[in-house]
Amino acid sequence: MFVVTYALGGFIFGWAKPVPVNPYYFKNRQRGMMVVGLAGPATNFLIAVAIAILLNLLKPLVPAQALFGLAATPIWFDVLFLAYQVNIVLGLFNLLPIPPLDGSRVVGGFLSGKAYATWVSFDRYGIFVILAFFFLFQRPFFAILQAAFRAVSRVLLPAYF
Repeated sequence: MFVVTYALGGFIFGWAKPVPVNPYYFKNRQRGMMVVGLAGPATNFLIAVAIAILLNLLKPLVPAQALFGLAATPIWFDVLFLAYQVNIVLGLFNLLPIPPLDGSRVVGGFLSGKAYATWVSFDRYGIFVILAFFFLFQRPFFAILQAAFRAVSRVLLPAYF
């Protein structure tokens, strides 16, 4: 997967192994899966907020020239900013309402019982939809993702944006 996505678009795309969840442990399976679906992106956003707070506190240690691209940024800044960026992007990506992404679990929480059963049946085909979406709409997708990232960053990292 990594080789194919890099060869076709110059971008490396892969996926994580899903966390096994048994929906039968929930009193209301639909709502339980919705909460589980929200947990992943929420964790990504909480980590990003924690890193943003740290970056804002440490801003006095970053040379002003580095923020304008006139000097190199410290390595700790690059690592923290990359971790911030990855968590924002993963959180936004996982909220897409395409099965089996977490966003589909959130959408599923608002569907009727019959519609939910049909929605869940699409999980096995979701990876094909994601790949087709990714390859067919790569430029607009990344433009939207970049705009969302900048909007979030203007709120969380106003000193840098």
